[in-house]
Amino acid sequence: MHQAPALDLPRRRTRHAAPGWHAAARRALAGLLLGLALLPVHAMDCSRASSASEKRICADPKLLQLDGELNTAYTQAMAKVPAQYQALFKQRQLAWLQMRDTTEGKDALVEALAERIATLKQPVRSINRLSFLFLDHGNTPPILLTSLPGTAGYNAWALRQIRVAIKDDHGNVHGNCKPHDTECDFTTVRHEATLYFASPELLSIGTAAVYDTRGAAHPGWEIIAFNFWMSRTGQVKASDIFRGQHFLKAIRAKFETDNEWTEQMKAAAADPVHWTIGDHALSVGGDAMDFGMGRGGFSVEVPWRNFGNDLTPEFRRALAAAKGDVASGW
Repeated sequence: MHQAPALDLPRRRTRHAAPGWHAAARRALAGLLLGLALLPVHAMDCSRASSASEKRICADPKLLQLDGELNTAYTQAMAKVPAQYQALFKQRQLAWLQMRDTTEGKDALVEALAERIATLKQPVRSINRLSFLFLDHGNTPPILLTSLPGTAGYNAWALRQIRVAIKDDHGNVHGNCKPHDTECDFTTVRHEATLYFASPELLSIGTAAVYDTRGAAHPGWEIIAFNFWMSRTGQVKASDIFRGQHFLKAIRAKFETDNEWTEQMKAAAADPVHWTIGDHALSVGGDAMDFGMGRGGFSVEVPWRNFGNDLTPEFRRALAAAKGDVASGW
């Protein structure tokens, strides 16, 4: 592509504005940009309905009412979102609208609209003295709004996860296969994120990428846990939680109660990337191969009391700082 040559425009003498004019102009411009950002992403105009989903909504009073509630909730939510995250929040709303257009059946559409409205009504939530911005209903990690030593590191990771989800959302909708081409194999990716533990000391989040390939008997899973210190920087290491290696015996004892102890389980037990931290237990999980069913997974919960005195004093303080299991909250 050739770049157009710069225009040689005549110069004019600039008059200096009165003191304070620039500041006032900046404030006016900021207000205008904020107003534009707060406009609904997709206010339903039934005279221009084009997709099957839009036509279905316009033809059903209940769906049309929910769509109006959705746009109101979105406008009000944007007013609560910090300015630096508004563009990202809008991207996630557009991704949700793309998902909505692929939803089949009225009941499923009603459920999807109601769920999205509930998310938009409370985009900023406080959990155990930490403030989070939720972009969606458990598809991507929340953004931390509380200033702590570990905030920057956590948010940098969360934003990377969100960008991956946005990229995959785009690929899912605009794949190389046509919707009714049954001979074309393609893979769609669905992302999930669950906040298991939140306190001013640390965060624990489990993420999953679910790969659905047309023609495959079962989806593929990639499950990874991330545990971040909040009271200082960096991810949580095994030595931050346990003193020595004796903790492996407690994990193995629980595994042998529920499963056969394998090399994959042994590796997962020793690696925090396979751990999610809860108020009452450590969850250890990972991928496994079942030759009868194909790829699967394993998971086991080990109560903290099973580790006895192997827990470090620092981690005991982190547990004491949390109040209640947060995983069920979103």
